[in-house]
Amino acid sequence: MKRILPLIALTLALAFPPGLWAEAQKSAPQKGKTIPKSRMRTLANGATPGSENRKSQVEGKLFTFLEGAYARRDQADFERIYKVYLESFPASTRMPELREFRSSFYYSESMQTEALVGSMVRISHPDAKNIEDLQRYFERLSQLKVSTVIMEVAQNNGTPIYLFSNTKSKFGYYFETKQGPVIENLLPQIVALAHEFKISVHAAFSIRNLPALSNQRVYMMDDSWNFLSNQTKIVTKLDLFHPKGKDYLYQIMEDLIAAKVDGILIKRDFAYKMHEGFSQNARSLFKEDTGIDIQFGKIFIPTRPPKGEFGLLSREEYWDIANWKTKELKQSLWELVTHLRTTQPKLKLGLEVIPEMLNDLEVSMKKYSTGLRYLKDLDLDYVYLSRRDDHHSNLDETQAYNDAALQLREAVPTRVEVVLTVPLNERNRNIIHFNEDLESHWSWKKETKGLKIAVGSVTRFRGYDFLQLPYKSIAAKVVQAK
Repeated sequence: MKRILPLIALTLALAFPPGLWAEAQKSAPQKGKTIPKSRMRTLANGATPGSENRKSQVEGKLFTFLEGAYARRDQADFERIYKVYLESFPASTRMPELREFRSSFYYSESMQTEALVGSMVRISHPDAKNIEDLQRYFERLSQLKVSTVIMEVAQNNGTPIYLFSNTKSKFGYYFETKQGPVIENLLPQIVALAHEFKISVHAAFSIRNLPALSNQRVYMMDDSWNFLSNQTKIVTKLDLFHPKGKDYLYQIMEDLIAAKVDGILIKRDFAYKMHEGFSQNARSLFKEDTGIDIQFGKIFIPTRPPKGEFGLLSREEYWDIANWKTKELKQSLWELVTHLRTTQPKLKLGLEVIPEMLNDLEVSMKKYSTGLRYLKDLDLDYVYLSRRDDHHSNLDETQAYNDAALQLREAVPTRVEVVLTVPLNERNRNIIHFNEDLESHWSWKKETKGLKIAVGSVTRFRGYDFLQLPYKSIAAKVVQAK
């Protein structure tokens, strides 16, 4: 006993801030205090006067700290305190309570399904092995009264989006078109399945990253500046500034609409990054409009960021180009949306953006050739506000996201819905954290018109699927420390 108490004290002192440790010591009995008769038997067995009482007091405080971490759903504190408790008091009579706390830490509440009514769910790579699995998944979404699913419709690499598709094809479309390779015409079937459960289907569609662009007869690809080789290089993205490129895009979208989708979400890679947009066609148009002949040596200089990767540093001369690209991209988006509104007035149109495109106009024009000023008046049904990285989250990014959402809601017309996303990531595997994000958006939605909630993306690769979270509460008895 003489040995274990100093060890416990040292462990707790390392585990907790000084204030908490001092609080745990306040009620410990001091030398000279009267020893209760109930403790005499313990002392007769060789214990130091006050040691058992001191140990009991420390254990009680430690249990209180554990309860606090449980109530806060602070995973790091909970795991640390739990480990200290097991090491310090392995024979504790409170062991059953500890195990119950541990087993119910992640599953002590159920999903707030009321907030999902009328929501969207984005599905990038479903885990469905066959069409029947996908049908069952849609059925579960309908039980939660989800209104819309956003599905991928084109594949640019060898990883199949749908496991039950023709996996021999590495890239292509999931709908019939003559503008590129077709993996399999699955989209009409997927739409019909979803409609059985009164769920709308929106296609997540990239207007620049299109499959097999290099196979087209007309050169319509973009060029980017490669500062390592000091020259432009081909980027397998559609050049939206090319007249033939726009015609090609419109034809593909007409084929997509023919698959009976209810809407199209234009993916966030519509943007031009700082080193993109330098095709020969774009450079000729820029010179024609501004009289300036682009000299890359005066625009870009190579740098080596802290991580050891190469990046680009823009000189002042770049801003003429940034302004021009931003306005040209706005014009391209405007023409596309107008074309779709004219030919398909009932089609729902959405545009995906990230906070960096909205919070600082100078940064967004430099990095993405766009900005809130240039997007707010597009004739859209909704703007889908994604996280910069859906798989990770931190406090800074959460604040940036909330700021962007507020600016967006204030800037766009009230008829345009702002879609707030609940990301599926490591943090939101914890039902408590998932509900926190969901309820935060839901509370704002109830107070403000023109907001909608989306969950996603659902993907089989990391097991991110909110339907794997508990629907019903698993009873967890919260025991108050005496």
